[in-house]
Amino acid sequence: MRAIGGSLLAFSLLVSTARADDIALTAARSGPTSVDLFWSGGAPHFQVYRGGTAPGLNTYSNVIATISGSSYTDAAATGSLLYYLVTGAHCLTATDCPAAPDECSEATCTQGECGTTFRPFGYIVSNQTPGDCRTSICDGSGGFTHQNEDSDVPVDGNACTSDLCTVGVPTNPPAPDGTPCSDGSCEAGACASTLTVVRVGDGVGALSSSAAPVFLERRSITGAVLSTLSLPTLVNGANQPCTLAGTAASEGGLTRSADGAWLALAAYAASPGIANVSSSTSGTINRVVCRINAAGNVDSSSRLNTAFSSTNVRSATTSDGSAFWVSGGSGGVWYLPLGTTGGTQILTNPSNMRWVGIANSQLYGDSGSTNFTSVLQIGNGLPTTAGQTTTLLPGLPSTGASPYGFVLFDVNSAVVGLDLLYIADDRAVPTGGIQKWTFDGTTWTLVTTFNSGLTASVRGLAAYRQSDGSIALFATTTETSVNRIVRFFDDFVNQSPTATVLATSPTNMLFRGVAISPH
Repeated sequence: MRAIGGSLLAFSLLVSTARADDIALTAARSGPTSVDLFWSGGAPHFQVYRGGTAPGLNTYSNVIATISGSSYTDAAATGSLLYYLVTGAHCLTATDCPAAPDECSEATCTQGECGTTFRPFGYIVSNQTPGDCRTSICDGSGGFTHQNEDSDVPVDGNACTSDLCTVGVPTNPPAPDGTPCSDGSCEAGACASTLTVVRVGDGVGALSSSAAPVFLERRSITGAVLSTLSLPTLVNGANQPCTLAGTAASEGGLTRSADGAWLALAAYAASPGIANVSSSTSGTINRVVCRINAAGNVDSSSRLNTAFSSTNVRSATTSDGSAFWVSGGSGGVWYLPLGTTGGTQILTNPSNMRWVGIANSQLYGDSGSTNFTSVLQIGNGLPTTAGQTTTLLPGLPSTGASPYGFVLFDVNSAVVGLDLLYIADDRAVPTGGIQKWTFDGTTWTLVTTFNSGLTASVRGLAAYRQSDGSIALFATTTETSVNRIVRFFDDFVNQSPTATVLATSPTNMLFRGVAISPH
């Protein structure tokens, strides 16, 4: 196509459309040195070429613009003979080009043409395998390789294993036995419940009715001692001593809080050696609640200065560590908020209460008094005011038994609420032992009494439900010179499991209450 310009410039304007993408191109002079180009066809971006000759027109040195759209004005159209060419399907940036086949290659846009190049060696790709102790990288030649990364540890979610990488090799070796975990401590690489046992006496002098130091032994379910905590024997700020009468077998009931975070023990604010401590007046020697958490921190600032005067203080229980219910030999049950002095007597009949506990947000206790020798519901829920009464669990005896520690479970989905009860009955074997009761929604029924392998009966009792549904039970026996910690497994098949002795108390020491350790 030929066009004649103004008086200053005459030139020939030729338009070439010789491309496979078949773009139809027109051109028109719009000024002495400008030409308007219009085209149709092709996509998505276009390169506009201009040259003085037709040969080699489509070399990149002749590109005057790369644009989107269907028109362009060449504002520098000088010369006597011009050729134009427009081609489509070119790129402005690499994002206009087809994606590379994998992460170790990348698309490129070079002089308007799409291509690919290799990522450099060490480029970290997005597709990684967590915990394989390696990092996937590019090898610089378009392929993949790996390099060791010992910070990419294999996290198995088990608190009782270590997460390790060793020169690119992942392992999860078991943590040392006794390492704390959410349910207790680690045993053979698994988190297992542990026991906390009350031990009275330090072994130095013979136990007597005098106040004796108290220790809490945390033990594995096989009986091994994992740690020992000495309870206070002196006043320290608001905290009082926590001692027990050395030979008072009814004392030392230990409970774990309903939320699992605390232990509670009722004791005396008396230094070791105070004679006849359980006969002391509580105004002179306060009764105290000792609260202990999983880290072994003790708070003994909660004091009873009128309750259980001249008699034993026996046990305490708590829902969440903020308040306590306390039982004793004469005085029923008292309610005492944490860190206060005084308390409220919520139960007067029976006056002689043994141990208390909480299950399913309900306060329970037991007694050795006639007509109350059973596990009793105290009030409704967790009462805090005076005037509460007890309700005998239906089917349990009101006379004849001798209960101490007890544990309640909900295991039967066909029965609403608690339906399994174990009671430590300290009557002599073969009458005494661990009683097993079940509830059908109306009546509690005695199933059996576990005492096979026992030479003496039991008082302290703790239990937990294992992963297979069976119940592990732990008890302390009633001997007065040397006693034991024993274990039973209730698999709901064998009605006469045999006791396994886990530990025997050393000379001048005795075991009292037992509880599953807090977490």
